[in-house]
Amino acid sequence: MSGPEHPSGRPEEPGADGPVRVGPYRLMRLLGAGGMGEVHLARSEADGRHVALKLVHPEYAADPQFRARFRQEVDAAGKVLSFFTVPLLDAGPEDPTPWLATQYVPGPSLAQAVRSDGPLATSRLCTLAAALGEALVVIHAAGLVHRDLKPSNVLLADDGPRVIDFGIARAADATGLTGTGMVIGTLGYASPEQLVDEGTLGPASDVYSLGAVLLHAATGRPPFGDVPAAALAYRTVHETPDTTGVPAALLPLVLSCLDHDPARRPTPSQVIAAARTAQSLTPPPDADADAGAAPGKRAGPGDDAEHGVGDSGETTSYPLRPPPPAPVTPTPTAPDHPARPPRWPAARRTVLLALAGAAVLALLVGAGFVLLPGDGDRPGPDDGPSASAEPGKDTPRRAAPDPEGPAADTHADVTAAGRRARVWHTPVTGLPAEKPGASSEGAGKNKDKTTLVGAWLTEHAAARTDRRGTRGFDPGSGRPLWTVEPPRGTDTVCATSLGRSATADGIGAVRYGTSADEDDCTVVSAVDTRTGELLWHHETGPGVTRTPTLGMSGGSLVTAGEDGLLGLDPRTGKERWHRTDRIDGCRFTDALTGPRTVLLLEICGNAPSPDTAVELDSATGEERWRLTLPRNVTHALPVTAEPASVSLGRGGDGSKDALLVLDRTGRHHHEIPKENPFGTLSFAGDEHADRPTVAAHGDTLVLTAESSGAALDDTLVAVDAAGGKVRWHERFAARGPVIVGLDDDSVTALGAYPDPGKPVRLVEYALDDGAVRGDGTLPAAFGAPSDRRAIADDRRVVQFVGRRQDAAAGYAPEES
Repeated sequence: MSGPEHPSGRPEEPGADGPVRVGPYRLMRLLGAGGMGEVHLARSEADGRHVALKLVHPEYAADPQFRARFRQEVDAAGKVLSFFTVPLLDAGPEDPTPWLATQYVPGPSLAQAVRSDGPLATSRLCTLAAALGEALVVIHAAGLVHRDLKPSNVLLADDGPRVIDFGIARAADATGLTGTGMVIGTLGYASPEQLVDEGTLGPASDVYSLGAVLLHAATGRPPFGDVPAAALAYRTVHETPDTTGVPAALLPLVLSCLDHDPARRPTPSQVIAAARTAQSLTPPPDADADAGAAPGKRAGPGDDAEHGVGDSGETTSYPLRPPPPAPVTPTPTAPDHPARPPRWPAARRTVLLALAGAAVLALLVGAGFVLLPGDGDRPGPDDGPSASAEPGKDTPRRAAPDPEGPAADTHADVTAAGRRARVWHTPVTGLPAEKPGASSEGAGKNKDKTTLVGAWLTEHAAARTDRRGTRGFDPGSGRPLWTVEPPRGTDTVCATSLGRSATADGIGAVRYGTSADEDDCTVVSAVDTRTGELLWHHETGPGVTRTPTLGMSGGSLVTAGEDGLLGLDPRTGKERWHRTDRIDGCRFTDALTGPRTVLLLEICGNAPSPDTAVELDSATGEERWRLTLPRNVTHALPVTAEPASVSLGRGGDGSKDALLVLDRTGRHHHEIPKENPFGTLSFAGDEHADRPTVAAHGDTLVLTAESSGAALDDTLVAVDAAGGKVRWHERFAARGPVIVGLDDDSVTALGAYPDPGKPVRLVEYALDDGAVRGDGTLPAAFGAPSDRRAIADDRRVVQFVGRRQDAAAGYAPEES
């Protein structure tokens, strides 16, 4: 029996749980879409390397002319070998759905870099011009014309730019394959002769596009502005772009490239020579900065002096790094600030313009123009999300779309009033003291197998997990229901899903290993609390994040593997999405799961600690928003996921530390100082801690604070994440409040450190004003264990304990 069919016509391996495969490659995520098809990030199953895999749209694969052009693309790409082009690695031109794989180049496109950081400095423009010229020398020497050179087809890797996408290149001496009167290109960057289709298109057409690319990189705007397609076509044929803002040293080169007469344009070799001349007339990078260059024109890593332009003045075959991201300090934004234009979805269409009637349309009569995705203000899925504003400026951020997947399980609103009594308790039994066959080395690393690892409370079971496995009890009576031990090949439990992303549809996540050391914890699994069944277990390798990432979020089981974050189907373990570490030049440090999203921290530069916060939709793995952290932060950690908050450490005595909070849309962000008149905020741990002192829901965060002179935290503080204001702060009735419930209306906390022999206080506060809505107690014995986790649901509280005779106990209101 064959496996499920992939669009390529090649079946997957029978029973494969991973994403679809194309040839020997496994598709990981969509990078973008173009006129011919989709481009995916893929991974070779042979050697694990990443490639950019172009998969042709099925409707085009059946067209004989298109298939002939695709064969030509494969042949063309194999002939082009240059430092500044992307090499072809593999292809399947004869497959039912053709595909090709090229080297994957991490780094932003020129379009992304300019949109994010502004125009390039003059020295960088000279470097870019020379690199593009050298790329065209090699392309044209192979007898090819690129035909779609534009900013999004130039990638800025760490070691230099790369020209990509030969999907519309064709041999200069080959028979036309585009069909009668059909022209392919991108309006605004296509040459005039591409639009009027006057004879055979030559290499000079690419030089015109090179000039348009340089104009965009120098000014940050499209060559002919943001106008309708018909107006773009007219201006291309009859007008010259506005070159205001192009540096004087490069202006002659840009104007000559944009000459309407192909014969008067420079050759690519002449472009290189002109770039060398312009470089000699350009002040050193530091001079640009001294002259008050715009933020996007600053000197930084990758400037010419660093890469050997030096005495020779040579401007070819050396790297051009992407422009350094502008250091951004989040600043408070009022709700009425203008919104940033939306992040448009990728263009998946090929639009045929049938233009007739006007003067320019007369030139195009009888011709069609295949409009490929452009480089305007409508970025696709491979475009990086917007950064926050420059210091002192507004932050025009568009609200992120709602997450797609279902939320994790929630507990009923907690009621605090009344005295509670213990109605059941169960001892530590039902799990082996040591798993048979466990290695002596593993046993030595897990001396206390009864240490509490995790706890879940669902409608089906109260589940307690220690190093030996997971034990489920009836939440009403404490009756033992089931036991799940570590699967074969593992000896111990390392971690479980916790907090608000502990379970989804009654399923929780568990990570196992040969020992409790993080490097040995390489197996992830799912446990169904209805039945006590271990649904599946997969080897993922040790996690890339500093602390374990494991949660049930947005309908996915989210975990950190050896090369990134994974979103898995909770019931089958099938991979839904994969976000690879370091693939875009950013290294993951921490990931915190919420009910429907993941807060990810990354290091995207040379900072010693995280400098970027990203929120992912847990259902798809797609970014919802991205924010650059302040430059003066020395360490950062995620605190809550929904709404997102990040602790910002600034060294010294800690007095400048703060909590960065964002509303649920990702549009507004604010810093809440650690030191306040009512006390010192406590956000050393995150919301998944055994004794959580912080919680989040909707647009509200609740934290604890240590009042002046207090030995322990004794104040509850509610923060409005949307407005960045402290809504209220109230002294708690006992020492060391632990938050056990938070919903739309109230927050409930219990005292972690009662006086000896005294009942444990359980207090509910109104979320809008901090008024006490319920005041109750738990027996004194409740507060005795130190290794414990309490979970509240409606009027019931269940306590899970480690390293004691009683493994769990249930508490309910006393009968009146």
